[in-house]
Amino acid sequence: MASRKKRKDDLDGFSVMKAAQQAAGSGKKASTDPPDSAQDRAVSGTSTPYAEKSAYSKARRTAMPSVREVICLQCSHPLEVKGKLTQTVCHKCRTRLELKDITIEGEWSEDIETAGDITIGVDAVVCAGTIVGNNIFLEGQVQGGVIRAARSLSIASSAVYPWRDIETLDLVIPAGTEIDLGDHKATYRNATIAGSLSASLHLSGLLKIQAGGLFSGEYLGSHLEVEEGGGLKARLNVEPRAEG
Repeated sequence: MASRKKRKDDLDGFSVMKAAQQAAGSGKKASTDPPDSAQDRAVSGTSTPYAEKSAYSKARRTAMPSVREVICLQCSHPLEVKGKLTQTVCHKCRTRLELKDITIEGEWSEDIETAGDITIGVDAVVCAGTIVGNNIFLEGQVQGGVIRAARSLSIASSAVYPWRDIETLDLVIPAGTEIDLGDHKATYRNATIAGSLSASLHLSGLLKIQAGGLFSGEYLGSHLEVEEGGGLKARLNVEPRAEG
């Protein structure tokens, strides 16, 4: 059988061993560690072929976008919106919805409608107009007009407002906020309480009392969750809601 002609760049076992001994004699260390990762090469400024990029960078590229609930301003149908879209279309009534976030500062008397979030800042004074948003964060004053949160309303401790002119699907009471509605019947889908709320609360969804939160009064609904550290001093009528 004909022997293969040895090329100049072929190395046999003896040559590899000899090279290793020479490296040891010169003070160099022969490493059996794997090559530096793509992240290490990036720090050192050396280039990295695409195929050698680290698993970390691959995982980061394939991360799932965030999902948020948006309520259609036209038909009140709930939608799931992924990522940072600026527009969407209700797949029930086909209404095009703008998802722009808006912050109100100073005196305000104009109409606003967006399926994004609206923040009424601490220094804002709403004098007139109809303000409609998906989530509304109320920190300032409402002296006139109508506030309508298609999904949720969060009321800060600094807020001043007439309760009768505010509409919302979900109510959020942050830590530090104390609201006493007396015997007023408050009807919502969900309520999340981290501050204090006293009311006659009627919910179709969930009452969630977070650590440090307190609810007192009366609760009529089908779901109740009290975190450790949450307070509940109320007459309860909690019954499972029939499906369909």
